Amino acid sequence: MVISSGEESALGQSSRRPKGVACFIDRSNQMDVEEDRLRLTIVAQAGNASRCIPLAAVESAIRSIPGVLAADDVLIRKFYPENFFIVCKSQAIRDLVLGAQGVPVAGTTLVFRPWTRLAHADSSALFYRMQLEVEGIPPHAWSRDTASKLLASSCWIEKLDDASGSKSDLSVFKLTAWTG
Repeated sequence: MVISSGEESALGQSSRRPKGVACFIDRSNQMDVEEDRLRLTIVAQAGNASRCIPLAAVESAIRSIPGVLAADDVLIRKFYPENFFIVCKSQAIRDLVLGAQGVPVAGTTLVFRPWTRLAHADSSALFYRMQLEVEGIPPHAWSRDTASKLLASSCWIEKLDDASGSKSDLSVFKLTAWTG
């Protein structure tokens, strides 16, 4: 395959890519369940972020914290952009780990803080409320989920029109949405 130095190669250049695209994700029961499961989670970041820290070394360091006794007291996973994601078995274990700031490991120290679903979230105001009609959605895909996927990069769906939600009118998918 030969690519000339003309327009074709310019299309893939990073300078021509969008800087970022918003994506609105509706809350779901599954998210609520997972968030509840992670309520005892901590994130750990190495003081020297450039250093590669083996997972086994982190497990050993955290289990050396007084009171963290059993192997199943914590579940440790690599995580980005922090270094590690630590799911604690109980509130007491979580409190012990959070209280042990500056745990030495592999030539650096780990700093702990509680995990929150808002840690890496960005907020933006949605100023415009609008009524939309989406044509061409096939009956087997006629759902809020389909509309959310189609519109995720540009708006958040507030509600469906009653006829669209009940599927009593399949001629056009009507909804109310917000956008910035």
